[in-house]
Amino acid sequence: MTTTTTILGVMPTGYGIGGYDPFLSHMSLVLAYGLLFATMITLFIVPILLLIENSIPNPFQGSKIMKIFSKKLAE
Repeated sequence: MTTTTTILGVMPTGYGIGGYDPFLSHMSLVLAYGLLFATMITLFIVPILLLIENSIPNPFQGSKIMKIFSKKLAE
């Protein structure tokens, strides 16, 4: 919610609506598109990567090494 309001709040400055300042225009666009990119990464890419990671079988699941370490951790 705060990301959306920030993006929508800086877009008029970025596109020069209500006046144009060369420094603020570029800075506002970088801020808005950076927030948009980071939000999309957080909402879509990270969960997809976690699903891919969980679908890979664990080669150590039934091994003797895992049984030894799990006993030591349980103590």
